[in-house]
Amino acid sequence: TICIGYSEDVIPHLRTTCHNLRADAVFFDQRGTRFHTDLQMLEDQDLLKEGCAVLADNVLKPGAPHFLWYLQTSPVYDLTVVSLREFAADRIEDWMALGRYWPGRRVGPASPMEPPKALEHLAFLTDRARARSCNADGPCEVDEDAWARHS
Repeated sequence: TICIGYSEDVIPHLRTTCHNLRADAVFFDQRGTRFHTDLQMLEDQDLLKEGCAVLADNVLKPGAPHFLWYLQTSPVYDLTVVSLREFAADRIEDWMALGRYWPGRRVGPASPMEPPKALEHLAFLTDRARARSCNADGPCEVDEDAWARHS
């Protein structure tokens, strides 16, 4: 089954659409500042199998600060971050994150501790850098040198 639409519109219907199946793996490659929200929606809908691999691209550039915080501080995830080179730009480092979901480890509240307030500003900068690098109305405002410095 292929579901087309925004994640916040599609995820609430996945349980029915997928006939109560749960995912062995999920891959995030949309706006990084949405990763944590979408992941929590998948958890709330009980759509992740125990041991589910949660893989996210571009968590350094442009970034996914709340997602990394969530996986790092949550007792139900094992987090591995892998450094790699950006496609077609060897000098630009980026990261991919792999979280393994272990819901049986949950003790106490479902969500980890509150993230630091500084993450809000970092998320703002992340979205701004993303918008400037993929400007649909004109040329990109972030060249390869600027992108290499962003992190």
